[in-house]
Amino acid sequence: MLVKQQVYSPNDYLCRKNEKAKEMFIVKKGLLAVIDDDTGVELDSLKEGHTFGELSIVQVKGNILGDRRSVSLRSVGYSDVYVLHQDDVTRLLQEYPEERVRLMENARRMLHSRGLLETNELGEMCETDDGLDDEAMLEFLSVDEQLNRLENIIDSIDTDLANMITSFSYNSVAYKKRVTALENIFNSNKKRIRGDLYNGILKTDYDDRMMF
Repeated sequence: MLVKQQVYSPNDYLCRKNEKAKEMFIVKKGLLAVIDDDTGVELDSLKEGHTFGELSIVQVKGNILGDRRSVSLRSVGYSDVYVLHQDDVTRLLQEYPEERVRLMENARRMLHSRGLLETNELGEMCETDDGLDDEAMLEFLSVDEQLNRLENIIDSIDTDLANMITSFSYNSVAYKKRVTALENIFNSNKKRIRGDLYNGILKTDYDDRMMF
């Protein structure tokens, strides 16, 4: 359901070298040419059932190619092509974490077999967490989705603030009761406290004089 069908005319470019890679292509009918823009040489041709840019629909950490196209793709004649966008796949895989882990692992193995994945000193694949952070996820969200996400964050903050205010109010009432109780104790024993304080001062003065 996420795949979109598109028809390209002769010499139409599906993508150009150094463009940001954000979709993959599946040839339904026609012929596509893989072009090196620097030399103008045709590197390969894609026929019915062939795919191009399958590693563009997932973000793999350690990908030496990064997120830019290394070649261009051009339609030789009229071509009927399926297009699968990276943002659609990313949103879908958030709902299927187990499938996402399996897909990312397959992509890492594919890159490693082609020498396009960063490795350790032994030439082995580095351990990595392929989870997307918040900043990376925002790139795949539409404006409406970003606004909804922001609204949810604000609602969460409002809830936390309301809980903090409720807790503060409760503690304030409790401390006020304790202070009031202390005031009542002091008022009811004011004479005794003053007497004890006065006697304590006199005793201290007497003891000081006796020492001299």
